[in-house]
Amino acid sequence: MKNLGFNIKTLLCFTKNLRLADSPLLNWAIQNSEEIMFVISWRDLVRRAGPFRKQFALECLSDLQASLKLRNQELIITCLPLQEFIGHEIKNSIQQIVIDEDVNHEESVQFENIKTICFAANIKLYSKIDSTLTDFQKTVPIFENKSASKNFTFTEFRKEIEKTLSVPAPVEMVDIFPRPMTCTQADYLTTVPALKQSLSDPKVLFKGGESAALKHLNAYFSKTENPINYKNTRNGMLRFEDSTKFSPWLSLGGISARTIYAELKSFENKYGSNESTYWILFELLWRDYFKYNSYLNKEKLFLRSGAKNIKTKILPHELEMDLFTKWKDGATGVDFIDANMLELKKTGWMSNRGRQNVASYLVKIQNVDWRLGASYFEEMLIDYDCASNWGNWSYLAGVGTDPRDRVFNVERQAETYDPEKLYVKKWLHKIAIRGTT
Repeated sequence: MKNLGFNIKTLLCFTKNLRLADSPLLNWAIQNSEEIMFVISWRDLVRRAGPFRKQFALECLSDLQASLKLRNQELIITCLPLQEFIGHEIKNSIQQIVIDEDVNHEESVQFENIKTICFAANIKLYSKIDSTLTDFQKTVPIFENKSASKNFTFTEFRKEIEKTLSVPAPVEMVDIFPRPMTCTQADYLTTVPALKQSLSDPKVLFKGGESAALKHLNAYFSKTENPINYKNTRNGMLRFEDSTKFSPWLSLGGISARTIYAELKSFENKYGSNESTYWILFELLWRDYFKYNSYLNKEKLFLRSGAKNIKTKILPHELEMDLFTKWKDGATGVDFIDANMLELKKTGWMSNRGRQNVASYLVKIQNVDWRLGASYFEEMLIDYDCASNWGNWSYLAGVGTDPRDRVFNVERQAETYDPEKLYVKKWLHKIAIRGTT
């Protein structure tokens, strides 16, 4: 922390980067403040979330709060939308606000409102988009200028990025914090125990928080067979180790993509690289691609016709809702689809292979509005990420950036990825047993 010579009070707003490590904006705030307050909006964090994501998010907050307490700081959890909290708290002699900016449309609108509040109150606002592997500020102009329609394909994106791939190294955390600042809004605050009481406490496959994220990262790369065989196992649906399982923590910023990349390169330096280790990077680039796609297409990403304005078949409402309900309840009569949907319903998780199949089935076979499926995933998935979820759904619906109009053959997919029907038996059999008790 710098000796600034005068009392600078800072409000640091967590949005989705729920960590202390590798957080350049956090470091900047610590070094440029005499007093600091940390706040997060529970309402914003779990907007439209179901029980699994809420439970995971609560564990993330609990871990973040514990880490801050070790540094004599408090995490303020407000029930208000962040912009409303800021509107009240600016009366507390705050000089500057620091916030992680988001790529997605809804969050961008809120950020513009916060900018307006800060401008009117003569408060300095420091922000940065810091959720990507690549440097967002340096990379986004390439694609803003590349295509007037903003609909560049993943292959175009990947080739452009890989020409001069440069991933910033994770930054060391500054561990000497300013004095904590007192919050004046007791009426608008809540606590982790209070939130916990309001949840149904579902059994969740993943433990939320930065501590759990770093533990999982270390465990994954400690077993050399995991990264070395990733490309061969990534479509598996039964074993936890089949894929990296980094996505839940990435979705709420419990770990940064840069930290994963640094661990990947360390692994390659020690054990060598192959197609599988490259494929881990490949998936991180997919994640980046959808974030740039969301940032550039804004609200168009959420239109039925997509950013490309492609018209799709519209079913009678009653029929569409009947098909959608059977799909989400795992009652289509197609075992491979139903097993995946029941896994999602019971755990908040589904494999990438499963997600592609159930999405293709809903929108290409049943002709249901793809946005119904995307919204259901938003509610249910523990690793929901707005850009990846809506980008993938529009992609598979044929209204996104996929130049091919692909349809998954469910029967063939089941034969390829569940040849002995072990996955189907696991989920359909469990439900059958429950029904007899």
